[in-house]
Amino acid sequence: MRWAILEQGGNTANWDNFDWYGELGDPTHFYSLNNIVTICALLNDNESPLNILDEFGIDNTIGIPQEAEDYTAGNVLQNLENITLGVWLVEEDIYFTLTFTELPFLGGGAMSYTRSTPNN
Repeated sequence: MRWAILEQGGNTANWDNFDWYGELGDPTHFYSLNNIVTICALLNDNESPLNILDEFGIDNTIGIPQEAEDYTAGNVLQNLENITLGVWLVEEDIYFTLTFTELPFLGGGAMSYTRSTPNN
């Protein structure tokens, strides 16, 4: 499964200047969920990813500005709330959208989302 940010999801200047939005049906800009969470956290803090290495199973990390805090900690999941994401089920070649409307913090809690029907 790979993920993409499909449309602007925040209100910082770096969301406006982000160039790696995905499109359903086009595998370009689909990454790991960890990368998507990190990208959203950076953009919400008005930071820009320096690059994205997309080598599933080998090294799937984002270049993070040196002055940025550690975005790989598990406390940034809430940065996905209300962001329209594309999901690509690679083996079935199915694409659909998913928007988390509520995500639990580290202590647990409810999760809710809306999704589209598959597009294959």
